[in-house]
Formats: sequence, C-alpha cells, structure tokens
Amino acid sequence: MVYPISMKLSKLCLWAIAGTVVLIIGTYVLAILLPFYQFEVRQFVIAEIYILFYLCAAFGCAVALEKGRLPRLMRSGIAVGAIALVGWIAENIYNDYSVEWVWYTILIWPTNWASLMMIVGLLLLPEPRAKWWMQLRRITIGLFALLAAIICYAITFHPREGLLALTGIYDSEMWLLTGGYEEIASKLGYVIGLLACGGALFVWLAAAFIKPKQDMESIIEITEYWLSCPRCGLQQQAMTGLDKCDQCSLQIRVQLA
Repeated sequence: MVYPISMKLSKLCLWAIAGTVVLIIGTYVLAILLPFYQFEVRQFVIAEIYILFYLCAAFGCAVALEKGRLPRLMRSGIAVGAIALVGWIAENIYNDYSVEWVWYTILIWPTNWASLMMIVGLLLLPEPRAKWWMQLRRITIGLFALLAAIICYAITFHPREGLLALTGIYDSEMWLLTGGYEEIASKLGYVIGLLACGGALFVWLAAAFIKPKQDMESIIEITEYWLSCPRCGLQQQAMTGLDKCDQCSLQIRVQLA
C-alpha cells in the first residue's frame, strides 16, 4: 500500500524560511549586478522580509500546535498572520504616502496578534516545572500581551498620524501633545518590553535546568494501548504516560499504577 507523503507544518515552515533566506541573499546580489533597478529590488527585499517574518511566526505557532498547546489560538495566529502578510505586501506594492499611516494603523493589530501567539506558543512548550515557574510564565505571557496592546494603542491613537489624522484636524496644541504622547508610549513600551523579554529568558533558562516534578510514590508501567481520540475520533496506537494524537495533536496522559 502506498501512503501519501505528508510533512508537518513546522517542517514546511522551516523549509520555507530557508528558501526565503536564499531569495533575500539572491536579491541583494541582483541589486549589486543591476544598480539601475534599485527601487524594484528594494520592493522585492521588503516583501521577502515580510514573508520571512510571517514564516517565523507561523513556525512558532506550528510547533506549539503540534505539541497540543492552545490549538485554536495557534491556528488563529497562523491565519491572522497570513492576513497581515497580504496587507503588508499590498502596502509595499501600492505604496501611497498619503495613507501610509492608515495602513500601519490597520495592519498593526493582526501583526501583533500573530507575534503574540508565536511567543505564547513557545513559552508553553516546556512541561510544568514548579509552581513558581508556572506563575512566572503566566506573568511573562501577561507582559507580552500588555506590550502588544501598548503598541497597537500607541499607533492607532497617535495624535498626528493615528485615527485622528483621518479627521484632518491637527493644530498647534496637537503638535505639542504629539511629543509627550510619543515619549510616554516609547518609555512605557520599553519598560514593559524589557521586563517581558527578561521574563521569557528566565523561563526558558529555568526550563533547561529545572527538572519537572514527578510523583515518586507511584510506579508507572509503560505499555501500548489502542486509543480513539476524543477530539477527532482517530483510531491509533498510543503509549501509557504522556502521548498525543497523531492527527490533531491532542495531548493524552494515561498512567497504570
């Protein structure tokens, strides 16, 4: 019997990332060989960078999805990121400087959502280590969510180039307000971003050195059994302990003590 060739989404993203990097390098070489087409080459490079950023976000979501971590949110990150990618490429092709900030105001929301889902998925990959570690992970995820909200709010409600710019109202008082607004938003984003990145670094380092707590009072027998997945209904063979569905990646733990 011939089985269809399948590839995990994470591996597909890795191959696509490698191909996009090769394309970016090739485009730069083309820019050197064709110096008279700098504008066209620049557009290609920007589009390729957008694609590379999306593929990295999709890869993070795909890894978490295959591990059974918040599958609905991870799928939303991949789908919403694809919408943002199409928007950024369209903005690059049909660049209109009169409505450039409107593009940013609209596209920053799906872009931040995809980025946030990638970070959340990667933070959820390690197994639970300790209570304090789990609390630190929750706080770190909350800080990243707050940072994404600050970025979206700062761009959407910018006094000069946010939603107020659509009204055409911009006077000297708003000019003075712009400086203070940008200073507060940048400082707040810097502090929250620094705390979030520090928390993520500590979470991943602790996950590498702290072993997960195990119940030593029970002796677990490792054996095979047949499973009907409660989510997708796939009949499959599994192992006692922590296992996952081959089709939908639902995590299942069965222990025979």
